[in-house]
Amino acid sequence: MKQTLFFSKFRFAYLFFAFSFVLFSSCDNEDEDSSNINRVSMKTLPKLKYVLGNPLDLSNMVITLDKGGNIVDVPFSSFATEGITTEPENGQLLELSNKTLLVKVGTTGQGLTQIIDVTNNVVNMVVKTEPTNVFLNGQRLDLSEMVVTLTYENEDERDFTFADFESTNIITSPENGTVLASANTEVIITHEPTNVSATQQLKINSFIPRTGVIISPPTKTNYAVGEPLDLSGTIIRYTLFNQTTIEIPFEDFENFRISSNPANRAILQATNTQVRVAHPFGAAVNIPITVN
Repeated sequence: MKQTLFFSKFRFAYLFFAFSFVLFSSCDNEDEDSSNINRVSMKTLPKLKYVLGNPLDLSNMVITLDKGGNIVDVPFSSFATEGITTEPENGQLLELSNKTLLVKVGTTGQGLTQIIDVTNNVVNMVVKTEPTNVFLNGQRLDLSEMVVTLTYENEDERDFTFADFESTNIITSPENGTVLASANTEVIITHEPTNVSATQQLKINSFIPRTGVIISPPTKTNYAVGEPLDLSGTIIRYTLFNQTTIEIPFEDFENFRISSNPANRAILQATNTQVRVAHPFGAAVNIPITVN
């Protein structure tokens, strides 16, 4: 009985040591294989171009390991077997900050870096809210009420007011504030980085005033002989033949072909008692001045 028991214990001990030897030998081989990597290279590239929010797809990637002269191709499906990891991981939703793919082989320090491209470019633009689009010849373009909608690669849509244009790299041609002429039939709005654009139609009517009235006289109306005329501060309200009105400050007189006699900055004489402001088609007004 004792002999049988002793044999059983001996047999168990033998099996335990034999198993341990195989296990440690296997681990040593794996460590040796991992530490014996001379070179890691990319054989087949994965997908490299992505849109914001797309998952990383490494399914087609194959890398080549040089294990002490033994060349081994490892497809992505075998990465786990070889102890290969990636940052970011396969399937991770990508951000614009994801610019590289890092491949690591175990803890050997061997690996490689692959550049990836994550974008979310503008692909379409429409004018959502139209600004004033009917102007008089000589008026300045006013886009302050415009709102555009941009559509991005990931199908997101965002609205931008005119106040946002500069910070969003949106430009217009002609620019806001441009003095308009009959040739200005449209405004082209462009997202400069992607060259995506939209068009706003304009209608330019002729400026033919019927009557005019001074609603703000010049800041200076009393002069000494020899002083120059200064029409700053003058504003005239003109009524057109279609009964619409427009207020024109002195600074815009030239844009509307409005002139004065004497001209602004002319040297005044004692005989100058008024300034006549007129348009070629009429609608003249007189501004009284005093020259001492």
